[in-house]
Amino acid sequence: MKKVSSLGKLIFVGLLATSVLIPAIAQNPANADMLDEINGSDSSNDMDDLDSLFEEAEDTTGTEATSTELPKQTAVEISPIFKLNSSINAKLGFVEQCYPEEDHWPYAYFKGTLGATARPSSDLCIRAEGYVKFPKMAFVLDTFYFDYIMMNRLYVTAGRTNITWGNAHLFDTNVLDDKRGDITDVSIFDTDNDDEEADDNTSSSHPFYAIATIPIRHGQLQMLAKYIKSDEIDPAYVSYGLSLEYPIKGFAFNVFARTWPDYKESGGSEDCPNSEYMDPAVGAQITGDLLNFHLTAWGKAHLPKSDPLDFSYAKFVGGIGRIWTAPEKIGFLAEYQYTYNNMLDKDESENRFSNNVAFTLQWRKMLGSRFSPTIQWYHDIEDRCGSVIPSVSVSGLPYANVTFLAPIFYGNQSVSYNNFTVTSTSDKPTVLLGIMFTIDASF
Repeated sequence: MKKVSSLGKLIFVGLLATSVLIPAIAQNPANADMLDEINGSDSSNDMDDLDSLFEEAEDTTGTEATSTELPKQTAVEISPIFKLNSSINAKLGFVEQCYPEEDHWPYAYFKGTLGATARPSSDLCIRAEGYVKFPKMAFVLDTFYFDYIMMNRLYVTAGRTNITWGNAHLFDTNVLDDKRGDITDVSIFDTDNDDEEADDNTSSSHPFYAIATIPIRHGQLQMLAKYIKSDEIDPAYVSYGLSLEYPIKGFAFNVFARTWPDYKESGGSEDCPNSEYMDPAVGAQITGDLLNFHLTAWGKAHLPKSDPLDFSYAKFVGGIGRIWTAPEKIGFLAEYQYTYNNMLDKDESENRFSNNVAFTLQWRKMLGSRFSPTIQWYHDIEDRCGSVIPSVSVSGLPYANVTFLAPIFYGNQSVSYNNFTVTSTSDKPTVLLGIMFTIDASF
């Protein structure tokens, strides 16, 4: 008799629990209404929520400096000028490698945030938020900044904050990153989307920003200075950015430019290694809706000071998506990414060109049930490798869901998946089975 794997037993118990317990809870109309009220539309996390990927506020500049409104989540009001907000994201799971070799590992993750917003007047807003993480045991003051409105025409933001320029959803396209050759791989489909390099309080992980935003009718002009240094003021560690955004007939157009500090002028430091220097970049992006499809396009090029016509690095990302709400809620996103990296040493054999595609499709609460199937696909065209990740999320418990997934990795590659290394070859794909219990709540 064939021995049943530990994951097989776990999945069997999970299926039994979700097929008996959750429907029993949901059958009671009072319980169902209570769950919908608690969970909103559902209890899935942001990665599975296709609606969150289409939020217009995150499509273009995506900066906290563009608005001084309170956070979207409900906050606890301590006083008319002071409010608290918090969130918890906890995951507990088990993954087993079924083919070609057997292996297994547990998975646990926890992130809790606590934030505060103070608004002493209609012109000034102060915000701060920190988080703790497990298993990295990180405690980080993630943001601490202020927004100030001058004469209702100039919006000023200063402090430690997070800002993103770029409008892709599946690929990381933040032009403000300080990464060299940041070619996104299969990690875009990690279930935790963990940013390891940000889990400390150094100035390089959480730089200081000074941002000025000027409204121009329906558009805006944004100027910023980014500073990465921990002990003194040194102009060699300042980078600058400029972004102009304006809507035209339902589409938002944006052009931008950014410099990188030449750390070699100061000899480099632990906060600012010389290897992180990149040539100045210019780019453009567009986002909008056409025939009920959501379209995005984004591109940048790094131009060497010695020869601006010879790109040192370039990237383009284009995407399309749509959500159908009747009779069932079904949505998809598809993106293509092209990169050219001429910063590699001449003796390096790595391909300077990269073409990647990514796709995700989800059916929310299939046929009125608590089951939401999802399929995700990533493919590297040059290296002929990638992954296919089918999964099913089961909701019905307050703030929680259970996800069953079966990732398949193919082609010659060695990638990190949820902090574990997965290796596949052209002859033998690697097949995993997993179960993940997630609690996700914000208040």
